[in-house]
Amino acid sequence: MSFKEKGYEIKRIVNNNVIVSCDKSGEEIVLMGSGIAFKRKAGMMIPAKEVEKMFVLKGNDKTRYFDIVQEIPVHFFDISKAILKKAQQTIDIKVNSIGYIMLADHIFSSVERMKDGVSIKNDMQEEIKCFHPKEFAVGLESLKIIKEMTDIQLPEDEAGFIAYHILNLSSNKLEHRSKERIELINKIIEIIENYYNLSFDKKTAYYERFLTHLDFFSKRYLSEDGQSRMSEKDDFLYRMLKVQYPETTKCVNVVKEILDFNYGRKITDEEMGYLIVHITNLISKTR
Repeated sequence: MSFKEKGYEIKRIVNNNVIVSCDKSGEEIVLMGSGIAFKRKAGMMIPAKEVEKMFVLKGNDKTRYFDIVQEIPVHFFDISKAILKKAQQTIDIKVNSIGYIMLADHIFSSVERMKDGVSIKNDMQEEIKCFHPKEFAVGLESLKIIKEMTDIQLPEDEAGFIAYHILNLSSNKLEHRSKERIELINKIIEIIENYYNLSFDKKTAYYERFLTHLDFFSKRYLSEDGQSRMSEKDDFLYRMLKVQYPETTKCVNVVKEILDFNYGRKITDEEMGYLIVHITNLISKTR
């Protein structure tokens, strides 16, 4: 009987749908399945047929992504798998556990925001559409897949965000961050840490997720094209968020004032709302 046919021994139960086991080489693996741990305990065997998803997280990845895995409903991994399968039909991408997890996490977060009536504008949409048409086309197809599997229609801006995730897995990656963008990102993180009097754990997946959002922001903020696209119109999302998250809004106002002084560039209400959403998420996972 093969190792797989014997099933997997439970090393640790995370929740009703997630357990930790080991593969035949002794490497820790994360197994997911609906109710997979129900009425079970460490030391018991899980039949292979009950395993719906399997992730191999090595080294620092174990602690970095483990918390995220247990927060995402199993259904969203099915969505991530369907999207990446679609992408592989037209794009040279290397799918790994981390890319699979981060795409599922993004989709889950977007769907939850949409349920609350919150959507985020993607100011890099036109750039991605123009320079990465294949990835953007997959993004558009992804919206259909998400609609079919969740009955939630995400806005077209999400196609650009999903395309960005695809790009990070492809041989046609976005260019590396410039020195100026890295300095801007570090400056924003320094401001936030000083404001809340804390130090972020740089090894967590939550922090890495936040860096991705700051990367989007920094490129828009520093590019001439991004500045020209920024309008001064009143933004409903920002007005709603500053009432809902007054403390984060104060922090973002500090960021705005310091960046205005250092760079002489504007941050619109729309961008303020973007920062409030993602800083709030990071702080909630840090405290």
